[in-house]
Amino acid sequence: MIFRLWMEDPLHTTAPARLTPLIVGVTALGSAPVVLLAVLVGAGLLMARHATRQLKALLGVSVLTEALNLLLKSLIHRQRPHLWAGLWSLTDYSFPSGHSMAAMAIYGLLAYLLSLYYPREAWLIKLGAAGLILAIGASRMLLGVHWPTDVLGGYAAGACVLCAGVYWYEGHTGRIDLLKPHANGRGDA
Repeated sequence: MIFRLWMEDPLHTTAPARLTPLIVGVTALGSAPVVLLAVLVGAGLLMARHATRQLKALLGVSVLTEALNLLLKSLIHRQRPHLWAGLWSLTDYSFPSGHSMAAMAIYGLLAYLLSLYYPREAWLIKLGAAGLILAIGASRMLLGVHWPTDVLGGYAAGACVLCAGVYWYEGHTGRIDLLKPHANGRGDA
């Protein structure tokens, strides 16, 4: 109750009604059709560049994100909040936020891969992705379809998938030596 008064009610009341179309537009950027379109465009560009490992990383992260989201929702069974009259009546479970998870994992990986091609602009690419990821999570709370902990849980799960994808990619490109034992054979430095 205290958390709701401290976080959620101010979030909802600070967004003027005239911003609702913008908030809906931002949340749509984390929806399954838009994320799928981003994955397909990214995959197409990677195929055109014959970037097989990057393509595998993108597809792997995409599949793992969806599978983990479905698994966590089916295990946790957290009901969606009924804080105020929303634009939608969603019936699936709330935790974790699939929009936040997909934004973190997939948009995060796309930003990482894009920054490999444009290293001078990497900071701007990553900053833009971070802003988009945060905006998508905030939009889910502003629309009243997720608790803040659902969004944070989505970010955490998405970050795990993102790190796993980058770890796999980096280990398979020889850019870092994460997957090989250290020279002393014990695995420590």
